[in-house]
Amino acid sequence: MTEADFALLGIDAPTILYVWSWGFGSVVFSWFMGFPIGAAISTIKKL
Repeated sequence: MTEADFALLGIDAPTILYVWSWGFGSVVFSWFMGFPIGAAISTIKKL
């Protein structure tokens, strides 16, 4: 397959970057939400 074949399928650099950034962003967002919640739950259990 050539680059033109991939482009016909909708697979090109901007699309790959867009999908990758959404995936990476969702993982980072989930971590930023889960870490403080987990720390709060852990702190409450220790009381």
